[in-house]
Amino acid sequence: MSSSSAAFVDLPFGPDIIRVEVPRVSLAGVVRARVFPKKDPDRLLAAALEAPVDGLTLENYLGSAAGLLIVINDATRPTPTARLLDHILPKLKNRRPEILMATGTHRAPTINELRALLGPHFNELGSLIKVHDCQKAKEMISVGRTSRGTELAFHRMAVQAERIVVLGSVEPHYYAGFTGGRKGIMPGVAALTSIEMNHRFALAPEAKPLALAGNPCHEDMEEAVKILKPNGVFGLNVVLDQSRAVCSAVSGGLTASFLAAAAWAKEVFAVSIPEPAEVVVAAAVAPLDNDLYQMQKVIEHGRLALKKGGILIAVSPCHQGLGPSHYLRHLQAAARPEEVLSLADQNYSLGDHKAVKIAEVKLSGDLWAVTGLAPEILKSAFITPQPDLQTALNRALAIKGPKAKALFLPEASLTVPLVENQP
Repeated sequence: MSSSSAAFVDLPFGPDIIRVEVPRVSLAGVVRARVFPKKDPDRLLAAALEAPVDGLTLENYLGSAAGLLIVINDATRPTPTARLLDHILPKLKNRRPEILMATGTHRAPTINELRALLGPHFNELGSLIKVHDCQKAKEMISVGRTSRGTELAFHRMAVQAERIVVLGSVEPHYYAGFTGGRKGIMPGVAALTSIEMNHRFALAPEAKPLALAGNPCHEDMEEAVKILKPNGVFGLNVVLDQSRAVCSAVSGGLTASFLAAAAWAKEVFAVSIPEPAEVVVAAAVAPLDNDLYQMQKVIEHGRLALKKGGILIAVSPCHQGLGPSHYLRHLQAAARPEEVLSLADQNYSLGDHKAVKIAEVKLSGDLWAVTGLAPEILKSAFITPQPDLQTALNRALAIKGPKAKALFLPEASLTVPLVENQP
């Protein structure tokens, strides 16, 4: 293939870059999230706290309350927590807050991860932070149930706190619509049983990227926060662009600040494409390239751009292995993808929505992957392993025919393709 008839596309693979060659006539495009003009993040944060979206300032929210809990994200989120603390802590006057790390079902951070999260605040706050463990029943307190039947129990620090401030970042989420906001509470500091009951709603077709209205998973989370704290929670949310720079900051009541940040995140991460493609190559970016569990985000975003009957090629090193892998049992027990849906519905436990969504891709097309995992593992999950990306791309284009187009999502973890004029 001559250089004039070929194009080259670079995609991340852990710390490395994979360059693939594709015929120009077969290239549908390279789709990335938007990069905004650089702004001073400290000015954005100061302005956000000065002018909350709903008029609720931090000072008014705190009032005369002495007890305060600050909820922060764990190491799986790109939230610039140290910078947010720079702006929150000076406004607390003489209050000495408690700090709870919202891990949800994730592991606790390493000491190096905690040091990176807190930056200059590590020496002062590092030893004071309590890391949530959803499996420690003795640390949970029940507070009721949602209208959808989710039994609610939260970390005692969240239940007992007079006031709660949630620090987070908002980006697309493949079944909750968006991360951030209420997710700092549910699932962030919830008990395992509560998280599992809420996450069952991820099986619903309305639970998808960018969807909030009518999304039962999101709406159940919102209701859970209101039951936990009827008098409200304060939120400071940022939106990061594709380069991980802060491009927006919003404060106010947790729901209002989250919705405003979600609107910004949609502007950043949702990208229109004219039509779906026969081949979609979707790559994961750190820290969402750690394991097979996190690779689901790549699959969910990539499938939005895939033509029915097409081939989705997921790319992720998965250098930490499988991650939480309980959901694989349904994939491995099923003889055909359609059996996975009924198995998960009949015997659901945390994470099983991932099995269902993999099966849904297989029912409408094909799913291949370039990873660092053993081929046998991928095959057992109805994912076809490929030796390298160039080979996978060549094979996919050959199968789909001379008129086939390939679309590339180099940061698929955070890029949501939206087909134009599609309802």
